[in-house]
Amino acid sequence: MACPRSRVVRCVSRAACGLSLLLVPTLAHATGANPETASPAEKSRAQSRYEQAVKEYKAGDYAHAARDFNASYQVVASPNSHMMFARALREAGEYGHAYEEFALTQDEAGKLAVKLPRYATAAESAEAEKKSTLKNVAAISVEIKGDPSAVTLYVGSREVPHARWHAIAVKPGSVDVTARVTGGRRAWRTVTASVGQVTRVKFDVSKDMENTSAPLPPPVHHAAAPDTSAPGDTGTERKHPLRRYAYIAGGVGVVGLATFAIAGAMSHSTYNHLDATCKGHVCSPAQAGDIDKGKTQQTIANVGLGVGLVGLGAGVALFVIDLKQSSPRQDTAKRLELRAGPGSVSLRGSF
Repeated sequence: MACPRSRVVRCVSRAACGLSLLLVPTLAHATGANPETASPAEKSRAQSRYEQAVKEYKAGDYAHAARDFNASYQVVASPNSHMMFARALREAGEYGHAYEEFALTQDEAGKLAVKLPRYATAAESAEAEKKSTLKNVAAISVEIKGDPSAVTLYVGSREVPHARWHAIAVKPGSVDVTARVTGGRRAWRTVTASVGQVTRVKFDVSKDMENTSAPLPPPVHHAAAPDTSAPGDTGTERKHPLRRYAYIAGGVGVVGLATFAIAGAMSHSTYNHLDATCKGHVCSPAQAGDIDKGKTQQTIANVGLGVGLVGLGAGVALFVIDLKQSSPRQDTAKRLELRAGPGSVSLRGSF
């Protein structure tokens, strides 16, 4: 979308926000106070962040809304803030993660509704939105017959916490599901997951477990649900997980440099005009408006240059890292991982 020159800085900001939408913050395991026992001070802090998040959500700023719903939840673990977190994820296109969070919210609200009936509505809404989100998600549900506390569950190489067993978002296609107990015994299934469906997997601890010395793939402890592919997902995105972020960062860089070029040209034109009309480099009060306009144009140009250099630099760095990760000679244990958290983005791993 073309931007008027007077709004070029705003357009640059929106382009940069596009990158943050893909790096949605992760809701950590609940550390907030129980809504039933939270202190007035805790409730006040949680409410303040919640109201800020609602404003951001209504404005379409889903990345910051998710961050602030998360912050509210970490103060008081309310199903309402949890559900709004899931909605912000869904609006940002993170359907798989949203699906899992709606399921967790449904369970959480249902348990609290026994003593706090006001959360019954939240449980019903979360269930309905979970079902609606499923049309964009492939999911599996795991049932363990026996003692679930003795089982460690893996979907692929992802270790899945017990609370998420009944609603696990996965990429469509073949999925390995492994249940392992202490002593080396394990059972596994290979199932086919399809978008819009929940594939159910059952294990019987007393019958299905086998002794084996074959090692499992190294577990990946995800704080967040995997990036679930919607219909239209391509093999390129799976093989090059950082490539799209590189393109987006590069696009932001291009917008920044274009801003620098346009605003710089306008500033130069204003300077030439003043240089020609201000005799002896002394301008009259009537030309104060042109002077202010020139300063503003130069500031916009400087901001555009900074955004452009940072965006292109980030794009090149992510592209190079993606190439290193996708190389068949690259040791998988040394691959880098892009992590996003509230207010931060980081790379973990080693070359």
